[in-house]
Amino acid sequence: MIREKGKNTYEIAIDFGTDMNGKRIRKYERFKGSKKEAKAREAEIRNQMKQGDYVLNDNRTVESYFSEWLEIYVKPSLKPKTYSSYKSICDEFISYHGNIKLKTLTPLHLVGFYNYLRDRGSNQREPKSINRRLTENTVLRYYAVINSALKQALRWQLIAYNPNQRVERPKKVKRESRFFDLEQTRELLKALDTESIKSQAIIRLALDTGCRRSELTGLEWSDIDLKNGLVSISKTTQRINHQIVEGTPKNNSSVRKVYISIPTIEVLLEYKNYNNQLKEKLLDKWEGSKKVFTTEFGGPIHPDTPRKLFYQVLVKHKLPIINFHALRHTSASLQLSSGTNIADISRRLGHADISTTLNIYSHAYNSGDKDMVNKFNTMFNTKEG
Repeated sequence: MIREKGKNTYEIAIDFGTDMNGKRIRKYERFKGSKKEAKAREAEIRNQMKQGDYVLNDNRTVESYFSEWLEIYVKPSLKPKTYSSYKSICDEFISYHGNIKLKTLTPLHLVGFYNYLRDRGSNQREPKSINRRLTENTVLRYYAVINSALKQALRWQLIAYNPNQRVERPKKVKRESRFFDLEQTRELLKALDTESIKSQAIIRLALDTGCRRSELTGLEWSDIDLKNGLVSISKTTQRINHQIVEGTPKNNSSVRKVYISIPTIEVLLEYKNYNNQLKEKLLDKWEGSKKVFTTEFGGPIHPDTPRKLFYQVLVKHKLPIINFHALRHTSASLQLSSGTNIADISRRLGHADISTTLNIYSHAYNSGDKDMVNKFNTMFNTKEG
């Protein structure tokens, strides 16, 4: 479509289909010349688009493009927490290369940015909030988000090629998950017996179910059947932009029901009774959250509270320092070592695919090789002693 915008000036509309919400995406190119020449240019554009060679005559900056990409392409399709992560990465990229024209962005620009991420901790003049060099795995995360943005720019024909694909992809460093073995787990449980009932309930339930921290803080009392020892995991809470936001688990398979042990049920019953006593004591000061784990005034618990409570227990009892997520790894590893079927463990953890469980816990799964070989030694031995 061509529209006259002034003397010998025309605007050519280029249709790029629709966005994630079905909204039409249309870009415009200004053309100076006669109407006949403008029509010839329109035909040329259509042919270039058909061949995949067309690039908009566009002077937008990296900042304007990445901001638009986040708003119209990323935000509608991702959960708030993931979107917040994408935005944080894009904001830092914008602060480094935001003034560059998108179409002039080169592989060298990107190499410079990734090296900055790796080395930025050495610059003492930088604010403390960013005075930290990133691991290669985190740089890989930046690489993936930027690559996704530039791939879309290529599809929208804003750039002639994706410069990120000409940059060597950071190599993922595989790290074995840290967790407690059986003896350390027993030491932890023994230590918990002397701690507050709230700490006992949070840590025991995390260890028993293997649920993620956001799933743990998202639990409501209606999700826990204490009579039958069954926990329904279908909600999450996360902190985004200084606010506690309700959400859903990572994927469809993460919505699940898991049975818990009798000792954990007993602790939860005691904790529920403790909460009821608090509620009666505070009366109208009780905030009335339906969550299992709340503040001392019955309000939503901060998603980071379980981590802090767990760390305090470890330090107080001089136990090895592991992060809260390691309770999930501990739960899975103990199940594997006890001979539980890998498919059952995968379902209990809420993994989308059994291969995910195998990839994460291969170290524990493969630890059974020695026992298997010992059995083979007996089975395959045909010589009489």
